[in-house]
Amino acid sequence: MNNLFVRKFLFCAACVLAGWIAAFAMPPASLWPCMFLGLSALYWLFSKTETAGQAFASGFFFALGYFVTGLWWIGNALLVEGNDFAWVWPISVIGLPTLLALFTGTYLAIARIAFPPQSLKGFLSFAFLLTVSEWARGNAFTGFPWNLFGYVWADHLAMAQSAHYLGAYGLTLV
Repeated sequence: MNNLFVRKFLFCAACVLAGWIAAFAMPPASLWPCMFLGLSALYWLFSKTETAGQAFASGFFFALGYFVTGLWWIGNALLVEGNDFAWVWPISVIGLPTLLALFTGTYLAIARIAFPPQSLKGFLSFAFLLTVSEWARGNAFTGFPWNLFGYVWADHLAMAQSAHYLGAYGLTLV
């Protein structure tokens, strides 16, 4: 097997794993440290990228792992007995997360182009553009603002109350 292929596969698998871990920060698990672990792993993987294409892949595969795990219930709801729309199950389980992952991947590619990831400006552009990707996902094409990273704070009263001033996207930036 080609060594380059193995490295690319492991990189993509690590991104999916980071997204999978981050999804456990959301209810019903509500393990908020998982969001920090997942996003930290994403930034570390993102900082290893050399091109915008690799940065896109890091964001895309992270978001794919995150949304497949966090939105599993949509597909489950289609498997109710007598449901005439059960044929949509594969689209809801893979198609929707894939579409949503395009937002994260695109904005991380822009972040990679803007500044080198290993700098303070690179880190700040990563955080800012990740938040912008959440905003775009929540507003473009009628929007889908579910599973925003900022929702992790919903069970923590002090942080949840700051949403009054910051909004959900401000909490995502935090």
